[in-house]
Amino acid sequence: MFNNQPRQQRNRQPAYLLLPTILALTLIGLLFFLQTKIFHQKLHSQSLLLETTIIDTRQIEASRLFYQDNQQSGQIQGDPWLIESGEKQIKITIKHQDYWRPLLAP
Repeated sequence: MFNNQPRQQRNRQPAYLLLPTILALTLIGLLFFLQTKIFHQKLHSQSLLLETTIIDTRQIEASRLFYQDNQQSGQIQGDPWLIESGEKQIKITIKHQDYWRPLLAP
């Protein structure tokens, strides 16, 4: 009924179970970390692409308004734009950030 083995021998667990478990958990944690990094990078690149698309759309619309209606400045969906006629550049302001794009030819 009583175990007469010394205490040190009774509490000993086989190491062949502990090491693979630690390695598996480390691998799962590393994969989760990499997946999170990849997701954040993809999200960042998509937001940059969206920002570039918005700026390009404003550039096209401002160029059209300049050639069709001879407008030098205005607002497109709340974002102001201005054409520097000497340089043929369009200054587009979005969220207090200025972007310069060339005036597109018709």
